[in-house]
Amino acid sequence: LLNAVTAVAEKYPETLFLLVGEGREKKRLIELATRLKIERNVKFEGKVAHKYLPEYFQSCDLFVLPSKEDGWGLVVVEALISGKPVLVSDACGTKDIVEHVNCGFVFPVGRPDILAEKIIYLLHQPRIREKMGRMGREYVEKTLDLESNAYKYREVYEKTIELAGRRKRS
Repeated sequence: LLNAVTAVAEKYPETLFLLVGEGREKKRLIELATRLKIERNVKFEGKVAHKYLPEYFQSCDLFVLPSKEDGWGLVVVEALISGKPVLVSDACGTKDIVEHVNCGFVFPVGRPDILAEKIIYLLHQPRIREKMGRMGREYVEKTLDLESNAYKYREVYEKTIELAGRRKRS
Protein backbone atom coordinates (compact mmCIF):
# COMPACT_ATOMS: atom_id res chain seq x y z
CA LEU A 1 0.00 0.00 0.00
CA LEU A 2 2.72 2.49 0.91
CA ASN A 3 4.41 1.97 -2.44
CA ALA A 4 1.08 2.66 -4.13
CA VAL A 5 0.65 5.83 -2.07
CA THR A 6 3.63 7.43 -3.83
CA ALA A 7 1.90 7.22 -7.23
CA VAL A 8 -1.46 8.31 -5.82
CA ALA A 9 0.12 11.30 -4.02
CA GLU A 10 1.73 12.44 -7.28
CA LYS A 11 -1.68 12.65 -8.92
CA TYR A 12 -3.68 13.66 -5.82
CA PRO A 13 -1.23 15.29 -3.38
CA GLU A 14 -3.91 16.05 -0.77
CA THR A 15 -4.92 12.39 -0.40
CA LEU A 16 -4.63 11.05 3.13
CA PHE A 17 -4.35 7.34 3.87
CA LEU A 18 -5.34 6.27 7.37
CA LEU A 19 -3.71 3.02 8.41
CA VAL A 20 -5.70 1.48 11.22
CA GLY A 21 -4.37 -1.31 13.40
CA GLU A 22 -1.33 -2.45 15.30
CA GLY A 23 1.28 -5.01 14.52
CA ARG A 24 4.92 -5.87 14.56
CA GLU A 25 5.45 -4.21 11.16
CA LYS A 26 4.40 -0.74 12.30
CA LYS A 27 7.90 0.60 12.97
CA ARG A 28 9.17 -0.67 9.62
CA LEU A 29 6.18 0.83 7.82
CA ILE A 30 6.70 4.23 9.45
CA GLU A 31 10.35 4.12 8.34
CA LEU A 32 9.27 3.15 4.81
CA ALA A 33 6.81 6.04 4.66
CA THR A 34 9.65 8.39 5.64
CA ARG A 35 11.99 6.92 3.00
CA LEU A 36 9.26 7.26 0.35
CA LYS A 37 8.61 10.86 1.49
CA ILE A 38 4.88 10.26 1.93
CA GLU A 39 4.60 11.11 5.64
CA ARG A 40 2.10 13.89 4.93
CA ASN A 41 -0.12 11.43 3.02
CA VAL A 42 -0.08 8.63 5.60
CA LYS A 43 -1.30 8.65 9.17
CA PHE A 44 -0.78 5.61 11.37
CA GLU A 45 -3.83 5.53 13.60
CA GLY A 46 -2.80 2.48 15.60
CA LYS A 47 -5.37 0.30 17.29
CA VAL A 48 -8.89 1.70 17.16
CA ALA A 49 -11.69 0.44 19.38
CA HIS A 50 -14.28 -1.45 17.36
CA LYS A 51 -17.04 0.96 18.39
CA TYR A 52 -15.22 3.80 16.58
CA LEU A 53 -14.66 1.95 13.29
CA PRO A 54 -17.97 3.10 11.74
CA GLU A 55 -16.70 6.69 11.96
CA TYR A 56 -13.57 5.73 10.02
CA PHE A 57 -15.59 3.95 7.36
CA GLN A 58 -17.94 6.91 6.97
CA SER A 59 -15.08 9.37 6.61
CA CYS A 60 -13.24 7.47 3.88
CA ASP A 61 -13.76 7.46 0.12
CA LEU A 62 -12.68 3.85 -0.30
CA PHE A 63 -11.23 0.96 1.67
CA VAL A 64 -8.06 -1.00 0.90
CA LEU A 65 -7.03 -4.37 2.35
CA PRO A 66 -3.60 -5.12 0.84
CA SER A 67 -3.01 -8.34 2.80
CA LYS A 68 -0.49 -10.84 1.52
CA GLU A 69 -2.51 -13.53 3.25
CA ASP A 70 -5.95 -13.23 4.73
CA GLY A 71 -8.81 -15.60 5.29
CA TRP A 72 -12.20 -13.98 5.27
CA GLY A 73 -11.50 -10.35 6.18
CA LEU A 74 -14.57 -9.28 8.16
CA VAL A 75 -13.32 -5.70 7.91
CA VAL A 76 -14.11 -5.84 4.18
CA VAL A 77 -17.74 -6.68 4.97
CA GLU A 78 -17.80 -3.79 7.45
CA ALA A 79 -16.52 -1.43 4.74
CA LEU A 80 -19.13 -2.73 2.30
CA ILE A 81 -22.00 -2.28 4.73
CA SER A 82 -20.74 1.30 5.15
CA GLY A 83 -21.28 1.79 1.44
CA LYS A 84 -17.63 2.06 0.46
CA PRO A 85 -15.96 0.46 -2.55
CA VAL A 86 -13.21 -1.93 -1.52
CA LEU A 87 -9.87 -2.83 -3.00
CA VAL A 88 -8.57 -6.19 -1.84
CA SER A 89 -5.55 -8.24 -2.77
CA ASP A 90 -6.04 -11.54 -4.53
CA ALA A 91 -4.94 -13.23 -1.30
CA CYS A 92 -8.11 -12.12 0.52
CA GLY A 93 -10.95 -14.56 1.01
CA THR A 94 -13.44 -11.81 0.17
CA LYS A 95 -12.04 -11.33 -3.35
CA ASP A 96 -14.82 -13.48 -4.82
CA ILE A 97 -17.48 -11.19 -3.37
CA VAL A 98 -15.72 -8.10 -4.71
CA GLU A 99 -15.44 -9.56 -8.21
CA HIS A 100 -18.94 -11.07 -8.28
CA VAL A 101 -20.76 -8.03 -6.94
CA ASN A 102 -18.56 -5.47 -8.74
CA CYS A 103 -18.22 -3.46 -5.55
CA GLY A 104 -14.53 -2.65 -5.90
CA PHE A 105 -11.37 -4.14 -7.35
CA VAL A 106 -9.10 -7.11 -6.73
CA PHE A 107 -5.41 -6.50 -7.34
CA PRO A 108 -2.48 -8.93 -7.37
CA VAL A 109 -0.31 -9.15 -4.26
CA GLY A 110 3.01 -7.42 -4.82
CA ARG A 111 1.73 -5.07 -7.54
CA PRO A 112 1.54 -1.59 -6.00
CA ASP A 113 1.39 -0.13 -9.51
CA ILE A 114 -1.94 -1.83 -10.18
CA LEU A 115 -3.25 -0.90 -6.72
CA ALA A 116 -2.29 2.74 -7.32
CA GLU A 117 -3.99 2.67 -10.72
CA LYS A 118 -7.24 1.40 -9.15
CA ILE A 119 -7.13 3.94 -6.31
CA ILE A 120 -6.52 6.80 -8.74
CA TYR A 121 -9.36 5.58 -10.95
CA LEU A 122 -11.81 5.53 -8.03
CA LEU A 123 -10.69 8.91 -6.72
CA HIS A 124 -11.26 10.34 -10.19
CA GLN A 125 -14.69 8.67 -10.61
CA PRO A 126 -16.98 9.63 -7.70
CA ARG A 127 -20.11 8.28 -9.41
CA ILE A 128 -18.53 4.87 -9.94
CA ARG A 129 -17.27 4.93 -6.35
CA GLU A 130 -20.79 5.61 -5.12
CA LYS A 131 -22.29 2.93 -7.36
CA MET A 132 -19.78 0.31 -6.20
CA GLY A 133 -20.37 1.28 -2.59
CA ARG A 134 -24.14 1.01 -3.05
CA MET A 135 -23.85 -2.39 -4.74
CA GLY A 136 -21.62 -3.70 -1.95
CA ARG A 137 -23.98 -2.48 0.73
CA GLU A 138 -27.01 -4.00 -1.00
CA TYR A 139 -25.19 -7.32 -1.38
CA VAL A 140 -24.29 -7.48 2.31
CA GLU A 141 -27.80 -6.47 3.37
CA LYS A 142 -29.36 -9.19 1.20
CA THR A 143 -26.95 -12.05 1.78
CA LEU A 144 -24.94 -11.63 4.94
CA ASP A 145 -27.30 -10.25 7.55
CA LEU A 146 -27.88 -12.35 10.65
CA GLU A 147 -31.68 -12.58 10.42
CA SER A 148 -31.83 -14.05 6.93
CA ASN A 149 -28.92 -16.41 7.58
CA ALA A 150 -29.72 -17.55 11.11
CA TYR A 151 -31.86 -20.47 9.93
CA LYS A 152 -29.18 -21.58 7.47
CA TYR A 153 -26.55 -21.57 10.23
CA ARG A 154 -28.91 -23.42 12.56
CA GLU A 155 -29.45 -26.16 9.96
CA VAL A 156 -25.69 -26.55 9.49
CA TYR A 157 -25.10 -26.73 13.25
CA GLU A 158 -27.91 -29.23 13.79
CA LYS A 159 -26.67 -31.44 10.95
CA THR A 160 -23.11 -31.26 12.30
CA ILE A 161 -24.28 -32.25 15.78
CA GLU A 162 -26.36 -35.07 14.35
CA LEU A 163 -23.44 -36.44 12.32
CA ALA A 164 -21.07 -36.09 15.27
CA GLY A 165 -23.53 -38.09 17.40
CA ARG A 166 -23.66 -40.87 14.81
CA ARG A 167 -19.87 -41.13 14.76
CA LYS A 168 -19.69 -41.48 18.54
CA ARG A 169 -22.22 -44.33 18.48
CA SER A 170 -20.38 -46.18 15.70
